[in-house]
Amino acid sequence: MNVDTLRYIIAIAEEKSVSKAAERLFISQSSLSRTLQKIEQTLGESLFYRTPAGMVPTPGGEFFLKSAHQILGLVSGINTEFCAFNSGHKGTLTLAAPIRMCNILFPDSLKAFNAKYPNVEIRIHDISGKGTEEEVLSGKADLGFVYLPAQCGNVEIVPLLNIPSVVVMAKTHADNKHAYRSPQLGTMCIDLRNLKDSSFILPPPSTNSRRYMDREFEAAGFTPRVAIEVTNLDVIIGLVAAGLGITAIPYLKGLIYASVADRINLYTVKSASPPNTIAAIYPQNANLTTVARNYLNMLTSMFHTDR
Repeated sequence: MNVDTLRYIIAIAEEKSVSKAAERLFISQSSLSRTLQKIEQTLGESLFYRTPAGMVPTPGGEFFLKSAHQILGLVSGINTEFCAFNSGHKGTLTLAAPIRMCNILFPDSLKAFNAKYPNVEIRIHDISGKGTEEEVLSGKADLGFVYLPAQCGNVEIVPLLNIPSVVVMAKTHADNKHAYRSPQLGTMCIDLRNLKDSSFILPPPSTNSRRYMDREFEAAGFTPRVAIEVTNLDVIIGLVAAGLGITAIPYLKGLIYASVADRINLYTVKSASPPNTIAAIYPQNANLTTVARNYLNMLTSMFHTDR
């Protein structure tokens, strides 16, 4: 019996299924079934009841799972101490963030981090919504990255950078007349108040992008007239380029701006609302591994001018 075996049994209990646990662990179902059978034979005790609702731990299984979690906690503690001992030059860094945020934060920062700490293994969980915070609080990720405000408590918050809002419209759209050059920003800007009669293409109200932009619209004193609602931001930009409406969204790298650049204009929003801020999060009262602390320090150094 080894650490992987303990993780396998925990996975079966969490998934309530050998097949689902095997899929999660990236091993074959037959291999996981043999592992479970071998452990039960060794212990002389069944660990799970097989029920129509799935695999349910027996009393012996409950004891095993409790002990397994304790052992894995001790192993994690050893890894944390060892990581601190070697100053973070070896170990694993696990990050969780929505996919769009990955494009903003990770390419440049991880390139620099990898150059300084080439022996650190990096894992990225690209997930969405409250899942980022759940990954951090469950210990599956060392650091998570979210838009503020965070959706749950019990996390330490380190603001990193502000994301400007932009209005995107086709070059042929009549509302281009409202754009002006800002001497302070050195970019073309637009005041949302001049767009209160426009037709918008926006993400649904449940999305982070829409929730933030609704604050912008509220600060501008109007509710947008939504002609089309689409979740995918790439699709929104394509529809805007086709002249079906305008959009207002946080500026994000990785969208298809370049492919339609000859057909759209981007204008920075003159904003009266608080900025859309990306922050790093980790559990309150948690001791970050040296690897995670080193990466967080690098991020705050890289983005300090934007905070």
